[in-house]
Amino acid sequence: MPTARTDDESVASFFRRRFGGATVGLVAEPLLGGIHAGDIDALSMHSLFPRLVEAERAHGSVLHALKGSRPPGAGDGLFRSLSGGMSALVSAIERALPRGSVRLNAPASALRHGSSGWRVTTAGDEIHARSVIVAAPATAAARLLCDVDPGIGALCAEVLYVSSASVALAWRRDDIRHPLAGSGFVVARRHNALRLTACTWVSSKWESRAPSGMALLRAFIGGAHDPDAVNLNDDDLTGLAVRDLTPVLGIRCGPVLSRVHRWRNAGAQHNVGQIARMADIERRLSAYPGLLLAGSGFRSVGIPDCIADGRAAAAAAATYVTIGTR
Repeated sequence: MPTARTDDESVASFFRRRFGGATVGLVAEPLLGGIHAGDIDALSMHSLFPRLVEAERAHGSVLHALKGSRPPGAGDGLFRSLSGGMSALVSAIERALPRGSVRLNAPASALRHGSSGWRVTTAGDEIHARSVIVAAPATAAARLLCDVDPGIGALCAEVLYVSSASVALAWRRDDIRHPLAGSGFVVARRHNALRLTACTWVSSKWESRAPSGMALLRAFIGGAHDPDAVNLNDDDLTGLAVRDLTPVLGIRCGPVLSRVHRWRNAGAQHNVGQIARMADIERRLSAYPGLLLAGSGFRSVGIPDCIADGRAAAAAAATYVTIGTR
């Protein structure tokens, strides 16, 4: 039985050690690597999939530990969304906040620490606060924090990001022979010629995402292994997605609708060393009471985890402002 490791380890190394080399390209890369659009030889198992690491540590066998476990919501599907789309969450928060508390088109250009607290400089304005949460990509945080503490700024700058694109495509349901029973598929790119990394069957996952008699799909392209894909024009990205999907799903004709969305440098990569990096950042932050970090480039990647991280940062800021401690 392989000995559980206590140091950080890549996703590829973990799967190769626990389940054999064949699982790296067939399971780990399309499933775990695909979720994060990353390189499984670099992504950190401890940072991104701690449940599997803990299963090995506690039980010696990952499969034995997970056997029979039932994830929350397994009875009616694992995926959740909002009926009006995820933007409804942001809109609801904005409506709940006091009038004037949200400033749009006012990017922070500088952050300074003084005897009375923090000063945030924006275009033509300066905000004074006892506590500041830098909820931004690590690259943006690096620019803001380099003058506060060059060490923190340098650590934030180490976090890598990748770019990807998604292509939303709609067909008449009768023009797709595949039953679309499920939520979609991921691509084991080492074992076929597809350039897509995954495809979500949006209209199968959630009701009311497409009119009756229509199917809405979303194809994903790019990531760590295809960084130039995001620079293709809309027609080329759409054509690539249609060419890859047509034989897989038995599609008879072209789509009736297509929309391209690009996510440039938006995918934070929690590579090996991320946990140690965050420990170093937190140690340095302890010298600056009232300063906190939140966002996908630091502790969390998925939306639920980012929400939890944001709540924790807000609670810490509120505590500091109220009683003067972190």
